[in-house]
Amino acid sequence: MDINERRKRANIYFSRTYRRFKVNSKEQLIYMFALVLPTMLLFLLFYREISKFITILVSRPLSMVLPAGNVKIVSSSFLPVFGGVYHLSLPSVLPSYTEILINLAVTIVLLGVSLYSSKREHKKTPLPIYFSFILIIHLISSIYFLFARSYFPFSSTEYFELYMKQQIVMWFSLIVLAGFVLGVIGFGKMRRRVLLFFILLVYAFIFGIVRYLAFSYIIAVGSSLYMAFLFFALGPLYEFIYFVFFYSIFINREIRYFGYGEGRNDWQWL
Repeated sequence: MDINERRKRANIYFSRTYRRFKVNSKEQLIYMFALVLPTMLLFLLFYREISKFITILVSRPLSMVLPAGNVKIVSSSFLPVFGGVYHLSLPSVLPSYTEILINLAVTIVLLGVSLYSSKREHKKTPLPIYFSFILIIHLISSIYFLFARSYFPFSSTEYFELYMKQQIVMWFSLIVLAGFVLGVIGFGKMRRRVLLFFILLVYAFIFGIVRYLAFSYIIAVGSSLYMAFLFFALGPLYEFIYFVFFYSIFINREIRYFGYGEGRNDWQWL
């Protein structure tokens, strides 16, 4: 085997037979150093002010529906270098035994329906599995409050402190993940990747505020019984679900563009 044949074999790309995308290192560097890294730095420098702004924004409608003096804004330590976070402080409300028994009965019925739906051959979708998961969490929470209501270790203030800290971590993780997926291993037009990056951040910010308000109202008007259910059903971990949703739409458009549209000329043939 001569030297030229060895060079040809060394340049075979196994990701797609006979063609591949030519990596634009310049665009990758611009995307990371001009967009992602500055966004990460700005977020670390101003997340304390962001948490304060969100908490003040959420506290105003709550103050209109809750008794005077029940809604407070407090701060707690977080990252040593970049500072703490602001969050709500609300009175803790333990559920009554009537509320616990009603939740137990409703949860058991809904869980049975969800498990039955997940086993039907012609209706096998991920939704029954997801509903079963969160219903099992609420069932465990209801059983705990039924037998150990007075030993519940979390107050509402501690719950919202944990919520805000995890929200900050999830937002920062979203910036890192979106930057890596769209800037390093992703392909597509630069303007589309930049647009998707900001769409993800704006959506996460708006959804985080609405969710914070909804959680605060339910826990303040209801009780601590719903803390675990809300946190695991629609909590900060939910960010990754809509990240996959928006990214799948983006990938679908890019597939049509590069597979059947003008982007076919961007393929490098071997």
